[in-house]
Amino acid sequence: MVRLSRYLLRRPTLQRTPVLSRCVLVALISIMSGAAEASPIVMEAWIGERPTTAETSIGPVIAELAARGYRPGPEGIGARYEAEQSRPGVAVSASRLTALREIAERGCTAWFEGRFRDAAPDLEEAVEIATSAPAAIAENQIRREVFRRAMVCLALAYQRLGQPKEAERMAAEALRTFRGILPVTDYGPEAQTFFGRVAATLASHAKASIEVVVGDPEATVYLDEAVAGVGDVRVTALIPGTYRLLVRKGRAPGRVYLVELAPGKKTSVQIDWRCDGVIRTAPKWVGFAFPDEHSRKELLAPCATRFARLVGAESVAVVGVVANSPPAVTGVLYGVKPEREIRSRSIPLTAKTDPAALRGLAAFLAGEPGAGGPAAPGSVIRRPEGSSPLWPMVLVETGIALTTTGAALIALDNKCDGSACDAVVRWEAGAGVAAAGVAAIGTGVYLHLRRSKKPPRMTITPVMHGGVGLTVGGRF
Repeated sequence: MVRLSRYLLRRPTLQRTPVLSRCVLVALISIMSGAAEASPIVMEAWIGERPTTAETSIGPVIAELAARGYRPGPEGIGARYEAEQSRPGVAVSASRLTALREIAERGCTAWFEGRFRDAAPDLEEAVEIATSAPAAIAENQIRREVFRRAMVCLALAYQRLGQPKEAERMAAEALRTFRGILPVTDYGPEAQTFFGRVAATLASHAKASIEVVVGDPEATVYLDEAVAGVGDVRVTALIPGTYRLLVRKGRAPGRVYLVELAPGKKTSVQIDWRCDGVIRTAPKWVGFAFPDEHSRKELLAPCATRFARLVGAESVAVVGVVANSPPAVTGVLYGVKPEREIRSRSIPLTAKTDPAALRGLAAFLAGEPGAGGPAAPGSVIRRPEGSSPLWPMVLVETGIALTTTGAALIALDNKCDGSACDAVVRWEAGAGVAAAGVAAIGTGVYLHLRRSKKPPRMTITPVMHGGVGLTVGGRF
């Protein structure tokens, strides 16, 4: 959406329009972007790490929610969280990590033999593997030495290939990662001169510092794979630049945060390790791995709504399996603004559980009246007494479509050849369509907000052992 805004504002037609009109168009694009991002999301929750049976036990629920517009998995929500917040401490496969040393040595050998074009791709791959797995590098000094060697060889390969900016960037990254301690005597006098010059440039900049608050006295903090301390830490006299900040506890891979340190400045980083410590953004799923049932009960609601808020979602459905007797598939839907539990339910999980019942649970979470199948003994069902009307959302979606069409017509102004079309009519039509879209969006949002201020009517049905039920109705 940012690129679209910049493109439209550079159009000659928009350059001729009043500033107010251009601001309105940017606002329309922002509304369209926000509406897309506000769609609900679905996550998973487990006690311990995700079991291999997850696809069978909750796969139908996730798939049904996805079909109903809930953004699932790595591509839907995990990628954004990793780009804007944190990523796993190890984000590469075990096979690639095992191959790190072989790839790096092959690249360095090619450099020593003067085959610089052959060296660069292998060395780039080695550096990529290492920077994608800070936890694996931090716990293994042999891997860390392989990483250092790959960075030095790559910087020198760039230099020989006539890429001075890339060479200096990689040399600076190596010096920053290893705190200026970078023996290069084995690479010849030319390498010593080159790295000495880059080090002198870095030394001319004012040093940076960082203060990290994690809120857990047992969490270990690493800065570029080197231990910085345990609990809340402060590190000074650092070379300015981008650092990989790794936080982990025990044997878990932890989370990595990219932090930019400015010259002469102190950067403070606040990490909610209570939630980030249980978040998992894996290649096939996104959710939580709690250490025990107590943690799940205490942290699920605040951590799920926090995650949803950070990725711009209006609500989040969380699906998992609890170890009852028999086990049960649980689902809960949380709203973000305000933070609240909207509805929840669980159903028994046995070898005879019908996938249709799992899809029914998804339909229930999505708000379909009468859906959900049989409840598990001891579960609590929270169900709205009526479904919310869809037409405010229809108005908003129609308005988005109209504003998109109007913006496209405006952008295409003066793109006609000869008398094939009338550019003035196209501009006026685009403005009219966009105005109609704004009116539709505004009306839909107003009606939605007006309804959301009314206290919801809920029916709470605790399901007891033996099938005895009690229903309490009213406004809460």
